[in-house]
Amino acid sequence: MDSTDGIKDGLYEEFGFAIELLVKKYDKKKLLKLIKLLPDCSTNKLFIKKFKEVYSFTPNYKEFNNLSS
Repeated sequence: MDSTDGIKDGLYEEFGFAIELLVKKYDKKKLLKLIKLLPDCSTNKLFIKKFKEVYSFTPNYKEFNNLSS
């Protein structure tokens, strides 16, 4: 098993869009804070927890679509 198992097609293209939204809506400082927490995120569940601590919402399609509105 590698880190790409279960990743949907097009995810990497969407990732750039998500990062752009986060920087526009919030700022680069919050994104850098999240990046610094990544070494502590050994599982998807931990990443979601840290993401929510930084941005106050769970990372999912619905929430990102709300950011773009």
